[in-house]
Amino acid sequence: MDHFTSLCMVLFEFLKDISLPNTVELMGMYGRMVINSFTILDIDMNSIGTGIYLASSIVDHSCDPNAVATFDGNIINIRAIQDMPNLDWNQVNNNSI
Repeated sequence: MDHFTSLCMVLFEFLKDISLPNTVELMGMYGRMVINSFTILDIDMNSIGTGIYLASSIVDHSCDPNAVATFDGNIINIRAIQDMPNLDWNQVNNNSI
């Protein structure tokens, strides 16, 4: 909650002349960003940023993943690490946490 509060303070200060959503709406946006974001990694697995990828947000977290997210610059690729004879995106999951 401290991180969200700090972000709100920065937003309100930086964008003081712009009408912003109320705190409840901002909390919803923040939650969606936290849940659906991917850490973008370079070839050496160093974090180089965070991205939100609409199509990839369908992939759920699992402690026993069957796919991984890889990056080519800012392009995300979801790659299977287990055989999936019948691709069903509802069954694809990765360990992104």
